[in-house]
Amino acid sequence: MPVYVFVDNNAASVGALIAIACDKTFMRPGSSIGAATFVIQNAERMHDKYQSYMRTTMRATAEAHGKDTIVNGNDTTYQWKRNPLIAEAMVDNRTVIPNIIDSGKTLTFTA
Repeated sequence: MPVYVFVDNNAASVGALIAIACDKTFMRPGSSIGAATFVIQNAERMHDKYQSYMRTTMRATAEAHGKDTIVNGNDTTYQWKRNPLIAEAMVDNRTVIPNIIDSGKTLTFTA
């Protein structure tokens, strides 16, 4: 049974993980998704042990959706249904994705 999520306002942290786990994600204009870094009460990043766990959980959840097979003439390519690198960048500010995010920033998207 397909599972859909609607982001009415904000899907940060574990909300981003839940959204990535669903089959389809819909977002209200003005809403955002991402920023899944573990922090303590004063907004300070927690030790890398926790970041590593969350980074891997986000990546594995995205990978679990698998890939689409795209056939164009004689060329066959495979494209992630959920890009694991994007999921990882929501946790790890060292992740670089050309034309999306530079190092030193944690990824958050708007609708």
